[in-house]
Amino acid sequence: MSDPHNRPDRRKSPRVYVNLPASVKVISSPMTGAFSIRDAAIRDLSVEGVGLYLTVETLATREEFAKMIVRRRACIVICQFPGCERTSELCGDIAWVEPRVTSKGAEFRFGVCLDTSIPGKLADLQAYLKTLETPSTAKATKISHR
Repeated sequence: MSDPHNRPDRRKSPRVYVNLPASVKVISSPMTGAFSIRDAAIRDLSVEGVGLYLTVETLATREEFAKMIVRRRACIVICQFPGCERTSELCGDIAWVEPRVTSKGAEFRFGVCLDTSIPGKLADLQAYLKTLETPSTAKATKISHR
């Protein structure tokens, strides 16, 4: 399956399309404090990155929220991979953000470039991706776990 949003893939490792519940902790910056987002969904992942989708019911304007979720801001994606008994914390930086305003608040899609400098932190992600590998998995695969 190709990218449903028809974007060129910049990742070195193949991505897998999934639907996994997650939460995100965005680390404080000089402009704003730290905050958490509980109801996010991982839409795709690879050893190098995670694509997330979330809807935030808020009265904040697009501009106000854009100040909170900005590129290159550190964050932690918290999730539990199917078949894994523990919760994983994937550390990285927000690489891109696409905000939209809806009648219920703000809707966001954003990508996280994972920190690969501590291999042990990615062990659960790597184990999960390995369970999805098949000889025909040259491109992306679509899996739903919600």
